[in-house]
Amino acid sequence: MAFRLKADEPVRRGLRRLAAQQLKDARNELRGASRASDDAIHEARKSLKKARAIVQVIDADAGRHLAGSRKALRAVNRTLSPLRDADAMLGVFERLRTRTPHLIGEQTYTRVRRRLAAEKRAALTTADRRDDWKHVDRQLRALRKSARRWRQAHRGFGALERGMRDAHRRGRKALERALAGC
Repeated sequence: MAFRLKADEPVRRGLRRLAAQQLKDARNELRGASRASDDAIHEARKSLKKARAIVQVIDADAGRHLAGSRKALRAVNRTLSPLRDADAMLGVFERLRTRTPHLIGEQTYTRVRRRLAAEKRAALTTADRRDDWKHVDRQLRALRKSARRWRQAHRGFGALERGMRDAHRRGRKALERALAGC
């Protein structure tokens, strides 16, 4: 399903629909197995980012009934972040080795890869031990239920205007910081 508002639906309803769908998608990605796959964690985090963007748009328009939603979304993301980061570091390291084999010696490659794989296993073991999967599932279910009550102050484009301005301003400032660091 495309991540876009429908032409024939009110913006308010569309944002709630999109948020609920993204939270459902994230939950579905992480459900089923006792341990989510690397791809499932990545896809769930992408869906969470989209839901967080919607919360920012609603909040920028003096949104109501968001109570704790931002905090809950951050908490779920913080749970999944170490798992995704461990997998991403291992993948980047392997791609680096494939693209530039002369850069890293065989013994160094083996030691670093073994260390990164151990860190990834440790992150997954910690998540299993703390029963993070059930906790994340509960949080996503509660967030999806609360998304039905999220309300913006304005109707139509007015509900998006402030959020778009804020996003543009943040992007412009990030670009300035990036260019200043060059």
